[in-house]
This record gives sequence, structure tokens and C-alpha cells, in this order.
Amino acid sequence: MAVTFAEPSYLAPGQWLISWSSSFGAGAHFWIYLNGELVEEDTPTTSMVVAMTTPGDLTELEVLDAAPESLDPAYPSRAHLGWYGVDGAASYRVEEYVGAAWTERKPLNAEDADFFVFRTRVLEDSTVHQWRVVPVGANGNEGTPLTWSFLMVRRPDPPDVTFSYDEGTGEVTVASA
Repeated sequence: MAVTFAEPSYLAPGQWLISWSSSFGAGAHFWIYLNGELVEEDTPTTSMVVAMTTPGDLTELEVLDAAPESLDPAYPSRAHLGWYGVDGAASYRVEEYVGAAWTERKPLNAEDADFFVFRTRVLEDSTVHQWRVVPVGANGNEGTPLTWSFLMVRRPDPPDVTFSYDEGTGEVTVASA
């Protein structure tokens, strides 16, 4: 089971048509989540108009082609860093702590927004990740950084297990690689 998204189609300012298909083929049914809330359940719908009306808003669309209760618990592979704007900030520098040094990942313009969200890259599992956002004024002066530190833990990979049966003894041996 896999859902494949088509390239989004621009409709109007702030409006996009998002379309998808399933590896189950025609007749598949979907469970559609918008910003974490179930908006369509067990539906054959294969597209949705998504509106993003506020600059800086992050809209997340998740489409499943199997009933959620039939799936293993899934965890995101990315983190979302969110912060309120700082008075006097012209931009923000998003940094990740890598190899004992802060590495710039992306500069963001302040754009008169009150709230900002940054979606990280796919993060390694079983690893503590550190991020920070540094406000920068128009004069280049830096403000007090806002920092995050978290342990990324996702659904584990299935174990590599082998089974063998000895007809003589009737023993079953289970081995994990």
C-alpha cells in the first residue's frame, strides 16, 4: 500500500489542487488528514483543494489508503520548529548542531509574520538533534537564540528474523540477524 502524490496545481492565490493515487489501483479508498485532523474517511476521493491563507502557515496533508487501525503506529521523520516573531528582527537564521558546530540550514525573512514554522530535513532515528533559531536585526545584530533539543524515535524497522524446523526433533528455531 502506497499513496503517490501528483505535482500540486496552482488554482489561485493561496489555493492548490492536491491529487493522489494508490498502489491498490482504481477503487481504492482513502483516509484524509488535514493538519492532523481526519477530514474524509473511507472515501474514493483522489484530490482536494488546500487553502493556505496566512503567510508562514504550514499546511500538512496526509493521505492513507488503508484504515488507520490496520496500520502500525507511524511517527514523523521530521520535526517542526515553531516560534513567535521577535520585535526588530529582519530575518531568522535556522541552524542545526552538526559535528560539534552550528550549521546554517536556512535563512528566513521576517516578513511581518507573528508566527514561524520550519520543517527540518529527515532526521536520523535514535539520535538527539539540536536546532536553534537566531533572530537577526536589519543592522546585522543577533538576538538571543531559541533552541530545541530532542530525541528522534520513529517506528522501528521490522526485525530480520529466520525460522527453521527440525523434523527429527520437532524443534523450531527462531534467529534474529
